[in-house]
Amino acid sequence: LTRDSLASIVYTSGTTGAPKGVVQTHGNHIGMLDGVQLSGLLGSGQDIFLFLPLAHSFARLVGYAVISTGGSYIFPAIVDRKRSDFAAKIMFEDIKQSEPLVFPSVPRLFEKVMTGVIGKTSGNGKFSIRTTLLNWAIKRYAPLARKKKLGELRSPWDQFSFVLADGLVAKIRSAVFGKRLRFCISGGAP
Repeated sequence: LTRDSLASIVYTSGTTGAPKGVVQTHGNHIGMLDGVQLSGLLGSGQDIFLFLPLAHSFARLVGYAVISTGGSYIFPAIVDRKRSDFAAKIMFEDIKQSEPLVFPSVPRLFEKVMTGVIGKTSGNGKFSIRTTLLNWAIKRYAPLARKKKLGELRSPWDQFSFVLADGLVAKIRSAVFGKRLRFCISGGAP
């Protein structure tokens, strides 16, 4: 085999016309794995929770990366064996119990998680302290984390804000994805 040899064919769903087969070579897969290695995202032996169909390019990339780094797949429980369906509620219980280090998904799932988190606090009234703190933490966490990474978290207010926002985000992350989660990867449509 060479880098130009056929490794697999991924078929599109046909939502924008007739289904098409996308030819992927061994060189394509090796190139993707080189990119993953250069990113430093995946180390050896990491547990990855994967519910995405292995027929999709993103799931295949994650799958090949897991194999090449000696990691483990964690799959959700299947609740409908005839259709190979899983239930989202059960899937999130599986995630919490298995406590993966990495959780790859498509953007839509992360949107649903955010909607669920916000929905849980909004039942306390529009101006509740929990809702206000959550909205503040969601808005402020990323800019404060960026400042911290660059060593620009100098003012006492910024330092206090980061500790508070980081604590709230960590609590939410732990409740949804378990305590060991290192990061989520998103791939899919823009």
